Amino acid sequence: VGTLGLALACSGGSSSSSGGSAAPGPWAPVTAAIQANQSTFPSGLCVEVMTPDGVVYSQSFGGMTNTTPVAVASASKWIASTVILRLVDEGAFPHGLDTQTRELLVDSSSGDPWSGNLGNATLRDLLSFTTGIQGDDANADVQSPLTFSLADAVQAIYADDAASAAAPNSYFDYGSTHLRIAARMAEVATGKSWDQIFQEQVHDPLQWSPGSIFDTDHPTGQNPDPAGDLSCTGLDYMRFVMMELRGGVDNGSAF
Repeated sequence: VGTLGLALACSGGSSSSSGGSAAPGPWAPVTAAIQANQSTFPSGLCVEVMTPDGVVYSQSFGGMTNTTPVAVASASKWIASTVILRLVDEGAFPHGLDTQTRELLVDSSSGDPWSGNLGNATLRDLLSFTTGIQGDDANADVQSPLTFSLADAVQAIYADDAASAAAPNSYFDYGSTHLRIAARMAEVATGKSWDQIFQEQVHDPLQWSPGSIFDTDHPTGQNPDPAGDLSCTGLDYMRFVMMELRGGVDNGSAF
């Protein structure tokens, strides 16, 4: 049976193991190896390994535990994509994964639907990072003024990239821009904020703790980066991973 491990680091804590002595049996060498290299993670470390039957190894080092909220960076992408895909399953988008941006997004400067290559990009392209946009757009990552929203961020992307974007599926470009557009499409399709959509689609169904949120630097939370702003406890993220490992089943029920 395959196993899956999750290791997270956070600020604070000492460099000693909070798990006490090495775990007995077959996991003792694992704990010893982590302790021997613990200086690589001065802010602390929590390591968990699971199988479909559950967590088989869990140790905390340096004052960090699996209930410590941590900024998980690009691990946010898996969660954001799951949010979008659940909306697809619910029929929120006109043509599912083949819904084009032009069907939901407009150029706020003209009021016209998105056009050109960016207008042809689909949710499928957005989730696979193949929209034809190359690189992240710094003008979309604005945290001031406080009124700057996800809608403003996506408008900035369109203004900056509409003329230069290649045809969808011309190349793969890993970054945040694609998921920002997808999240805005979700807001338009549902009439809800990204935070509310996330709460309804992942946070609440998986009974995540209050500290597991898309914690943007923006004081009003209006301009989240769905590709990198998630703060989450290890315990909550592992529940999500366990659901995936069990083929979409959480606590005995379909997710």
